[in-house]
Amino acid sequence: MLFDAQDEIEIKKRLSEMNHPVKVVLFTQTFNCETCSDTERLLNEVAKLSDKIQVEVLNPQIDRDRARQYNVDRVPAIIVEGERDYGMRYFGIPGGYEFASLLEDLVAAGKRESGLSEASKEWISKLTEPLNLKVFVTPG
Repeated sequence: MLFDAQDEIEIKKRLSEMNHPVKVVLFTQTFNCETCSDTERLLNEVAKLSDKIQVEVLNPQIDRDRARQYNVDRVPAIIVEGERDYGMRYFGIPGGYEFASLLEDLVAAGKRESGLSEASKEWISKLTEPLNLKVFVTPG
């Protein structure tokens, strides 16, 4: 068990805001991946806390078409989907502060709401080319 009883209560409370199902696609492999098994365990533990979360586990070496479809070129790779692929990706294990971000993304996908202000939505609607936003973090 990854979470203590109090953590589980808090995570369940946060995930209870989801109205719709969410699929989490995990690309993982056994060899040459230090954090893959821990990432899979983490996602499965989170999924146990909400009946709205389904985890699909794929191997990029075997499921090459799906890896290409999602633009996955490294593992572990996590894709958070609601009614469609919103482009939310995590590469590496979402530990520490990234775990809170993962929960927020799960809830946003499950609510089908981005949480963005109207001004932000308007600015985004005016983009004429794809925007690839990346956030890099280093474990403390």
